[in-house]
Amino acid sequence: LYVLYPYLTIHMRELGINVEETAIMSAITPVIAMVMPPLAGMFADRVGNFKILLSLFSSFGGVAALLLLLVPIGRITVEFPDRVVMDLSCTGNNGLLYTMSENHPCETSLQSKISTRIESCGYMCRLDVHNDTEVQSILSSRMYTIKRYNMETGANSSFEFSVSRDEMPQQIEEDLREHRKLKNNEYFKTSIRQLSANEYFFPSNQLYEFSCTVSGFIEDFETSTLNPAMSNRIYENRTLCAFNPIISRKDSVNETTNYHSYKSKLKILKATEEDHEMKRRRYLSEEIAWTGKEFQKITCGNPDLESDRIAVTLPLFNYSLSSEPFKTLNAEDCSKRCVVTAPRNEMCSNTKTLIEYNVGLTFWMYFAIRVFIGVIGGTTFAMFEGAVIAILREQKADYGLQRIYGSIGGMISSPLSGLLIDYASIGRGYTDFRPAFYLYAGLKLISGLLMLAINLEFKSPATNVVRDVFTVLRNIEAAALFIACFILGTAWGYIESFLFWLIQDLGGSRSLMGITITVGGIAGIPLLVLSGPIISKIGHANVLFIGFVFYAIRLC
Repeated sequence: LYVLYPYLTIHMRELGINVEETAIMSAITPVIAMVMPPLAGMFADRVGNFKILLSLFSSFGGVAALLLLLVPIGRITVEFPDRVVMDLSCTGNNGLLYTMSENHPCETSLQSKISTRIESCGYMCRLDVHNDTEVQSILSSRMYTIKRYNMETGANSSFEFSVSRDEMPQQIEEDLREHRKLKNNEYFKTSIRQLSANEYFFPSNQLYEFSCTVSGFIEDFETSTLNPAMSNRIYENRTLCAFNPIISRKDSVNETTNYHSYKSKLKILKATEEDHEMKRRRYLSEEIAWTGKEFQKITCGNPDLESDRIAVTLPLFNYSLSSEPFKTLNAEDCSKRCVVTAPRNEMCSNTKTLIEYNVGLTFWMYFAIRVFIGVIGGTTFAMFEGAVIAILREQKADYGLQRIYGSIGGMISSPLSGLLIDYASIGRGYTDFRPAFYLYAGLKLISGLLMLAINLEFKSPATNVVRDVFTVLRNIEAAALFIACFILGTAWGYIESFLFWLIQDLGGSRSLMGITITVGGIAGIPLLVLSGPIISKIGHANVLFIGFVFYAIRLC
């Protein structure tokens, strides 16, 4: 029993069944399961010897528990990536503008200082593409050409970019139910990425880099920048930033180019209609600490010269069908951008999100199987307990001493089951409960076989079962005992149904959950040993009263 049942609550949680649905299931399942034990008892009393019936119910209960492994996941809680991805552009004397796509929704909660890092620089171009197939072809493209036209001199130049398959993210779509963590596209320097609904980023780290100069190095700044708007000016206590060309361009991407960490102070901008249409969120940084800890105001001139026009030619391929492009896209009026990242916990309050699948199917399928298992398990437990008590009366043995063996079994099996669950879950993004189910089914089959070797012919068949039941119920003490057991069962249900849920919320492992059963068993063994003398000394009613007191303490 302790191999599986304590873990069923967190198994439901793993399938996405929430606390309200768990409570409903835990409340209704026992009520329905209560119908079978009296019926099975009547049938067994009529037969007289129910050894085979008890063995079959026990074995079938273990096999039926495996049906819970067929229940599909209804909800999953998925973790967002550890870092958010934004694009960076200049706003002149007003500072730097950061734009975040809403692919991974961010509930803004900005820290006073945010650790931003430049990952890559390139060009942002607008492409009016609404076909999902073409969007995927753009993002998986390994070849594009950037063309630069000078409207004043008539000079033009082009740069072809081609990357290997190893420098692109894998196109395999992983099932989130298996790993439960979203990932960013970490190929910042080589892969095309979608910045917003119709804006795409084309890496071109070989052409220019984003750099800043703090006050005191104005001459160096003016020498390096080609932006006329930034020359012949004096800036005090400001950080001067620009998109500067890389003079010595190499054929291969330099891993250190455009890779710089710095601190930023951000504030969120009010969303416009265009922001909603583009599915983006914008932030303004008026101060940064480019080097060291001192924050300064920012001046960043327009990186795009009015005389220059940037265009991108992008052939679209379906590499699985042909090596020839099926379409060529041309994007004009591109602008310089850099891709930056920042820790998510410094910008967003939400680190997880809930994804729903077929919740109704999960709930009703799990509920139906739990009722089925409850009917079988309740019948087996009632018949077995009745057989144990009858045998103990015949042998004049002590009930408490016999329960010690069950407690010892729970003390061993529950932490063992938790340990197996933890071991099977190593390296997975979810908890694997299969070892507990397999162990439970195996032990139930073994117990069913062992029951065939027990002599359960302890009484003659009853002549009138229904009349005997009503005779017992007319006894006031028996009725009071039933009511007391009902209340104790209610308290037990509160604790046992949600104890492991609480431990999981506190960060406890499945092994620790099993150890709680062991600790409780250790405390209960002395009481089971002394149950006979204790009952003889203070009586059954007082023992039940003490049980109420300790349940009240546990609930607190």
